[in-house]
Amino acid sequence: MDVDASTEQSQIFVKLLFFASARELAHCSSVRLPISIQAAHRKLTGGELKAFIVERFPRLTSIAESCLLAVALNYVDTDDSVELYDGVEVALIPPISGG
Repeated sequence: MDVDASTEQSQIFVKLLFFASARELAHCSSVRLPISIQAAHRKLTGGELKAFIVERFPRLTSIAESCLLAVALNYVDTDDSVELYDGVEVALIPPISGG
């Protein structure tokens, strides 16, 4: 039986990192997060990825809009295309103030 590659599901794991208030709200500093995506479509926008994270960690809703997102050490804007792969690091970085 042939499987259409465009509908075949693939599961990858990303390392999700939380900093500052995001870490406090998520109750952890990092987590290995499984993501099921179509094998032919491993790209998301930064906005879609952030929405996915907030869906998994609803307590982040209050700070999500002001957080920066980084994938593989590169900052990602809402409309930027992001290619995910197994083991990639994704960081959610809230505004940080200090003195």
